Amino acid sequence: MSLNMKTLTQAFAKTAAVIEKTVQTTVQEVTGPRPLQDYDLLDQVGSGGPGLAWKLYSARSRTGSGPQQYPTVCVWVLDKRALSEARTRAGLSKAAEDAFLDVVRADAARLVRIRHPGVVHVVQALDESKNAMAMVTEPLFASVANVLGEVDNVVKVPKELKGMKMGLLEIKHGLLQVAETLDFLHNNARLIHRDISPEEYDVEDSVLPLQPSLNYTSPELVHNKPTASGCSSDIFSFGCLAYHLIARKPLLDCHNNVKMYMNSLTYLSHEAFSSIPSELTSDLRRMLSVDENARPAALDFTGSPFFREDTRLRALRFLDHMLERDNMQKTEFLKSLSDMWKEFDSRVLRYKVRLMMSRDEDEELAS
Repeated sequence: MSLNMKTLTQAFAKTAAVIEKTVQTTVQEVTGPRPLQDYDLLDQVGSGGPGLAWKLYSARSRTGSGPQQYPTVCVWVLDKRALSEARTRAGLSKAAEDAFLDVVRADAARLVRIRHPGVVHVVQALDESKNAMAMVTEPLFASVANVLGEVDNVVKVPKELKGMKMGLLEIKHGLLQVAETLDFLHNNARLIHRDISPEEYDVEDSVLPLQPSLNYTSPELVHNKPTASGCSSDIFSFGCLAYHLIARKPLLDCHNNVKMYMNSLTYLSHEAFSSIPSELTSDLRRMLSVDENARPAALDFTGSPFFREDTRLRALRFLDHMLERDNMQKTEFLKSLSDMWKEFDSRVLRYKVRLMMSRDEDEELAS
């Protein structure tokens, strides 16, 4: 009987590939997803994503080979076992859990493809083992939900989050960044967010939130009505988020009850907007219109009087686009900034001004 060397070689190669994959899988199940092998977790900084299911950790590369612009990163960890236990306690099906994890996988894959300053930068893509999922992004302070006092899935609340309240300057700056990011998603990436809430930039009262919280959902989505583009639904959700940040309470606090939601929306009173600055009220009411065709586009919101005549805000906006400025513009800006230091609180200086300036310096050194 003749020996077919080509067939034998192919068989050996196939067997080797199977063995290698088996070894990799075995190692992964013991050590966890790749990010947990490559990074040392330091402290938990918060939680985020749908249902605050992700734990967010500051972390540092074990080999020192991480991205130069990020001395530390944020490692997102999702414990599948804890999720499964929560699903069982809630009496939900395994299919619901699987569907939730599929949503997580799809969102993580989408994050890798989207490149925009307002979309979190993925350093290492999602990897998973039998018991966990993990991915690595640029460093994060926390989720907006954490800042608003929702600290589910945070084992030890960081001292920076305890009793924290965002200042109006931070809120203005954040809202402008969200508006610009939405404009990019709608008009360039051709995507609809459909889940704008404090968790995503979190969603309450459900263990596996495959649907966004009603507190931030547009009426046409609640009623499953066909929409012209879907962009206007995001604007309604954005308006709910803006209201929550400024008023420090949800506009539609309906506990995911449709009847409560409709009553809250139908009987919105003038008093509901008493804690909103007068120069923003008109624009916010348009965003929250029941008529989706009456809502403005995301970029229209940035023209609101609410954002004008704020020199500190203009300074932060310049820093946002620092890399696009020429040296003369940067020099003039730094001269004017020297007289403004005392007008920024310590958190804005640390997480906005100094961080953005250091990134600009890093880019210049690299070029």
